[in-house]
Amino acid sequence: MSQPISRVLSWTVIHLGPASLLASSDLPGSSASHTDGSLFGLAPNGVCRATNCYQSRGALLPHPFTLTFPAPERMDWRSTLCCTFRGLSPPRRYLAFCSAEPGLSSARCLVNRRNGYQSGSDSDCLADSGGRVSEHGILLKLIVVLQGPYALPKATPPAATRLVTVTAALRLGRVTLSWHTGVMTISTDPAASPEQMGPAKNSPLKRILLTLTLVIVLLIIGVMIAAYWAYRQQTALLISNANQLLQPYGIEVLDVHGLKTGLQQSRADSVEFRIQGQTAVQRIQVLTLDYEIQELIQGKFNQFSAQSVVLQLQHADLPDGADVALNTISVSCLAMDNCSGSATLQASVKQLSSASTGLQASGIAASSSLNFSFRAPVLRLNIEPGFESALTLARIPGDNTTMLDIEQLSMSSNQTWRFNLNTEEQLLVFDGGQLHVNAPVLRNQPGTDSAGLSGFELNISRFNGSYDYSEPDDSTQWMSRLTAQTSLELLNVYTTLQPYNLWSYRWPINLYWDATQSFTSDISAVFNNRKIADVQIIQNFSNGQGSLKFSTETLEFSPAGDSLSRFISPLPLESNLLDGELSLASDIRWQRPQASTSANQDMSAWQPQGTVSVIAKDLAGLVDETIFTGLSTSATWNLQTDLSLVSREPALLQIQQLDLGLPLRNIRTRFHINTGNGVLALSSIRFDMFGGQAESDPFTVNLKQTDPLSEFGDRFELRLEGVDISQVLSLSAYNAVTATGLVGGTLPIRLQGLKPIIENGRLTARVPGGSIRYDGGTESGNQSLDLVYQALRHYRYETLSANVDYDDNGELNLAVQLQGVSPELNNGQRINLNLNISDNIPALLQSLQAAQGITDRLEELLQ
Repeated sequence: MSQPISRVLSWTVIHLGPASLLASSDLPGSSASHTDGSLFGLAPNGVCRATNCYQSRGALLPHPFTLTFPAPERMDWRSTLCCTFRGLSPPRRYLAFCSAEPGLSSARCLVNRRNGYQSGSDSDCLADSGGRVSEHGILLKLIVVLQGPYALPKATPPAATRLVTVTAALRLGRVTLSWHTGVMTISTDPAASPEQMGPAKNSPLKRILLTLTLVIVLLIIGVMIAAYWAYRQQTALLISNANQLLQPYGIEVLDVHGLKTGLQQSRADSVEFRIQGQTAVQRIQVLTLDYEIQELIQGKFNQFSAQSVVLQLQHADLPDGADVALNTISVSCLAMDNCSGSATLQASVKQLSSASTGLQASGIAASSSLNFSFRAPVLRLNIEPGFESALTLARIPGDNTTMLDIEQLSMSSNQTWRFNLNTEEQLLVFDGGQLHVNAPVLRNQPGTDSAGLSGFELNISRFNGSYDYSEPDDSTQWMSRLTAQTSLELLNVYTTLQPYNLWSYRWPINLYWDATQSFTSDISAVFNNRKIADVQIIQNFSNGQGSLKFSTETLEFSPAGDSLSRFISPLPLESNLLDGELSLASDIRWQRPQASTSANQDMSAWQPQGTVSVIAKDLAGLVDETIFTGLSTSATWNLQTDLSLVSREPALLQIQQLDLGLPLRNIRTRFHINTGNGVLALSSIRFDMFGGQAESDPFTVNLKQTDPLSEFGDRFELRLEGVDISQVLSLSAYNAVTATGLVGGTLPIRLQGLKPIIENGRLTARVPGGSIRYDGGTESGNQSLDLVYQALRHYRYETLSANVDYDDNGELNLAVQLQGVSPELNNGQRINLNLNISDNIPALLQSLQAAQGITDRLEELLQ
């Protein structure tokens, strides 16, 4: 609907020709040879000149009429036309009472006392005019009331057009003729004299005058209607051109208010339009259009500018709508299909709630400077540097048990972002970068006991791609019409969702998406400007196939440099790597479950398969209170669909030294592991211990056994050879005892709760035996015991045998039988000794470890 319109036409003077001569002829028309004009002998002395009362009404004399727009707050207006005619009289009857002067009327209206006419009682001037007219003058008042709104072409239905009301009034002396919408009324002043009544009612002059007046009235009405129609045609032309330009973008101009047009500029107080698919009427405020007439016909204009464009976007996901304001808009067009311009953007969304994805957000705001151009068929939009956006809260749903809240998210960019839209190919191309994203607070499962907290910063250095929207949008096919790639960096990651400190890491990431619905992610881990690892993830959404490749650089550790705890902190165990080299790699593939697969399925539903490998070289470190050096291995495991790892083949493991409190050196074995059933299989283990060697039979360990009373693997024998008794005693706290000799034997072992148990082990001394010295014995008064002390002060044995038992409490029992001589007893008397030795080995090992700190022992081993 158009704005209601009404208008008042300003006062106007009707020009009737030059003034008559002083001596007018009584002959009609051109037959009066001594006259200069055809006035039918009217006004022989001329007419009075009009006063200045009309000159201040808008300089109307040069114009047929003037349309004056009302104030915007007025809804109706009308036009009044006031015309003053010369005093009319039969030829030679009345002489003009003022001297004839050139012009439309005399300079001043006087009193003709001779003929009985008096002036000064009435004036046809406006309130501020100082002059008067003769009472023989004719006052014509025309009031045209144009009641709106009027229908614009293609804008509103014809039923919206209102009527045009025309009111005209003609006064002849004391006689008034009025015309109101086709009805004429004649009225007289009852108090008027016949002379005041003017010419006779049925005189020919009266009829001529009336006819002339009606013709002038109808002419003025026609001109006014034509002018108003031209105004509406200008409005309709503007609307038509705008709709032609904006049709490809689904925008329809509805109406233009307060339009003012000129030869080079048009201005409108407001323009109303609607976006396709929405019911809200949008508005442009203070629109100005600069042009050249001949170029405007060709669809060109110099500049379009607007104070603001205020939009409210409607969508099912926007319960409160989205408010968008474009301010200080400027557009220039060489043609309707060749335009460019700029604007500033202010956008806000109070609430976003997506029923399809479950995403909820609130407090969204954005501001930016924009440059745009349209050269058919391409629309280009540039978001200039300085773009800022903020988000108060976003809630991202997961499965039935998870939810992620993002709070106080902010974004800013110092680089131009470009969007090109091809309306013919229906292709959107975008490019940008240098976007900084700060997400200080992320909460997992908010409001629950398992809620976690984290935050991060994100720098997008590059982002480009295209989207083909020529086909109807389909949730299952849109991915095949999108191609995109981006380079970004994740940093300052803080999280309580897992125990590791990732703050010192940077994560450069490259993401790719192509029309085959294949998504590729290349991720690197950088620590202190040193790349640690690379991860590549590929997922094809069309066939459900995916892959993961992971590899680390060769991590080098040293006591004076980096340790494992610097890269991963805290470590999952009380452990660390202090020396050596380590590298990891994996290559895994999977098949994404079908849509019918339950969302609660574990990762085994993806059927992953692949390999995981590790290479270690001369590693040194500790696990709990156990230290090791020189650990080297190269192992590869196959990843099964149940996520278990199975060794591809037995891998060689070598350890230079393992310190359990008693040192084991040069350990060598091969191992095979299956995490699915928890079985660790070891081939024969060989190692050096107390100057001798030890070797075991192959055995297995069940890592999944939970019953501490059950056996955790096979029973096996440990064979000892050449163990130096002196080295064993050097670790003990028995400083008063020294011994020599080499022993060997077998120790049957079974594992119970990962604790070794020895039953009926047998050790014997190697020929020729050895010696024992005990210096702690004193006279006790017991003859037998004193005899033993005396024999052990210097005892040479020829044979030594011992039965060994070790229980699950760590108690070691040795039953030792000795045969030999004591040189200091009875000149070398032969003596056989039976000794029972009992000790708690874990306590002994702890005391041995406590005697020297673990760090000191490790440093000693690394020297």
